[in-house]
Amino acid sequence: MKTIQTIATVTADGKITLQLPPDIPAGEYQVVVVIDEKPLGEKEKRPPQS
Repeated sequence: MKTIQTIATVTADGKITLQLPPDIPAGEYQVVVVIDEKPLGEKEKRPPQS
């Protein structure tokens, strides 16, 4: 199991876009998503942790 912390963009229709590190091979994965209660624009912005 690998933990990745990054920034995701959520569109108005509820879809997310995110960038994964290049060491993740293509394929289907089980993914767990944890969403902060406020978007980054509403709190202090911080750089993503790798």
